[in-house]
Amino acid sequence: MMRMLPVPADLQAWIEAAVCVHTPPQLACSRFPALAGGMLVLRLQGAVQRGDGTPVPAAALLGAGTQPQAYGHTGAVHAVGLVLRPQAVPVLARADGVHLVGQAHDLRALLGAGWQPLHDAVLDAGSDDARLALLFDWVRRRVDDRRAHDRRLQLQRLLHDACQPPAAAPGSRRQLQRRCVHELGLPPKPLQTLLRLRAALHDGLAGHADGAELALRHGYYDQSHLARDLRRLAGAPLKQLRQGLAQPLSEHWALAAGRP
Repeated sequence: MMRMLPVPADLQAWIEAAVCVHTPPQLACSRFPALAGGMLVLRLQGAVQRGDGTPVPAAALLGAGTQPQAYGHTGAVHAVGLVLRPQAVPVLARADGVHLVGQAHDLRALLGAGWQPLHDAVLDAGSDDARLALLFDWVRRRVDDRRAHDRRLQLQRLLHDACQPPAAAPGSRRQLQRRCVHELGLPPKPLQTLLRLRAALHDGLAGHADGAELALRHGYYDQSHLARDLRRLAGAPLKQLRQGLAQPLSEHWALAAGRP
């Protein structure tokens, strides 16, 4: 149902994962955890709606958010996509994070006429590997200048500062809060929480550590603290997520995106 491709070494600072997806008609819903970064998705088949019934564009950038998302499917869905790191999303979109958060943006409207040739080439490509190769090349062209790399490094430093304890973060905490919201779309505390949960999910879904061991590894107060974040931000407890990923028709298949 989902296949992951390795991200080229030169793009790993920008892209966390590359995926191609084929879901059968009987899978009526997929569930995503809250995102600190974003996803660039091109859908070749099927229709997808957000939980409120809003259609998701066939070519979409899904912005960061602090709530897990459920997406309804109509028919079989075939899509390819890139899971983007938080510091990459504003650079690739050429927009501040505050304008991207919590939305499914139509890439044709967001990126303008220059997007259409790539969209057509992806649709015409003969395989999902070729489609993802086209997306990789687009990212390379999009960031192939000093300004884009400088901007990513600036946002990466901002993200690093956001994840520091208040006493360790440089400068004013209020100023850091304003910058994070404006440039990355979320305040420091949610960013820190989402990145910590993402790391715990990767670890927990890739191995067999119990909740107590995962909590200790990833800086939670205790196992119940981790369990609360899993329910609130991923939508289910760890045991249910593990069981779901082992099933071919799990609604939580999307959690595997970016898994080591």
